[in-house]
Amino acid sequence: MNAHRLDFETSGVILLAKSKPVLVSLANLFGAEKPHKLYIALVHGAPRRDSFAVDAKLAPHPVKLGLMRVDERRGKRRRRRSA
Repeated sequence: MNAHRLDFETSGVILLAKSKPVLVSLANLFGAEKPHKLYIALVHGAPRRDSFAVDAKLAPHPVKLGLMRVDERRGKRRRRRSA
């Protein structure tokens, strides 16, 4: 059962529930609160700081279907949500 579409603007990851009680719990969580999101990236080298923000324009990769990449000309910035 489709419980929630996580970050549909970027990753397109879908959260699925294996049972109706789990689906109801997840629906209550996403409906009542703003869930905390943590992103983890695989990188080459070491970042200069432990924590940083990335504000890059993303677009689908022109050859590798399903992959996103930074594209300053045709990419879109993430949508900012009001608090």
